[in-house]
Amino acid sequence: MSVTMKDIAKEAGVSKATVSRVINKDAYVSENTRKKVMDLVQKYDYKPHTVARGLARDLSHTLGLMIPGPPRDITDPFFLEFLHGVGNKAAEYSYSLSLPTVSEKDKRELYEEGINFNQLDGVIIVNPKVNDFRIEYFQEEDLPFVFLGRPLKNRDDVCWVDGDNVGGAYEAVEYLIEQGHEKIACITGTDEFVASRLRFKGYKQAIEENNLEFDENLIVSGEFTRESGYQKMKELIAQGNSFSAVFAVSDSMAIGAIRALKEEGIAVPEECAVMGFDGIDLGAYTEPRLTTVRQPAYELGEEAVESLINLINGNKNFNWHKVLDLELLIRDSV
Repeated sequence: MSVTMKDIAKEAGVSKATVSRVINKDAYVSENTRKKVMDLVQKYDYKPHTVARGLARDLSHTLGLMIPGPPRDITDPFFLEFLHGVGNKAAEYSYSLSLPTVSEKDKRELYEEGINFNQLDGVIIVNPKVNDFRIEYFQEEDLPFVFLGRPLKNRDDVCWVDGDNVGGAYEAVEYLIEQGHEKIACITGTDEFVASRLRFKGYKQAIEENNLEFDENLIVSGEFTRESGYQKMKELIAQGNSFSAVFAVSDSMAIGAIRALKEEGIAVPEECAVMGFDGIDLGAYTEPRLTTVRQPAYELGEEAVESLINLINGNKNFNWHKVLDLELLIRDSV
């Protein structure tokens, strides 16, 4: 019985994609991996089929969607709407959807243990980080991938879809300023996530370009959850610094902040206005209804799948960097 590419990959402890890249003399494969694979190729006198050599894997017609683990996980309303868009668009192309479980800690070894590359044609990844090993990792594995969110440094070799985080945050804060607010606090996200940095950048630009004082004492960092928004709002209040409005970089944190304000007897929006970011449906049912910037989560899901299908089919002649417009939703919390 002749040896197959799958046999070589299994014995070498790598994916079929990596074996294919070694055989095709891809310069981005490490020397150690190259030697391990080529030793086995020579040992078994493996002769790749001329057609198979150009293929990294057999198509499974399954896409992977990698939603993070706690604290911000699949239960986040934004991700649920995004998942809805991904699932419906994947079905249009007769693809099924897999949700590989990988810890939010994003350790490389967890990806190696947790993902069966032979069962996925491509993956959609969320929450790009400032130093994100996943870019090089999936490139090494030759597995097509698309980010929800742009990497910190724009790269021509990375495909992503995103909302205008900087522009959306700028518009949100400028609206607060137009309503007469000069002391505007900010509940931002953890600094390791690119979206946190971009939304904070929009906040800071709006403050400075409207000739207001940028006060670092009015900045706290949360984790994109309601509980985090609640705790961070309590922290801001306890510090005793004066502010008349707060911009939270996610609706979940904004909703938590409203609860904290109410518990402290601070009326929203009369004594403190609250602005969110994401436009999740729940914001329309809070009391007061949340003023926010809506991200088109469902449409982002559709666009991510469209881009990934293009990559899987070997079509590179499309827009690898898609930025969707956001919408300011004026409600009652401002």
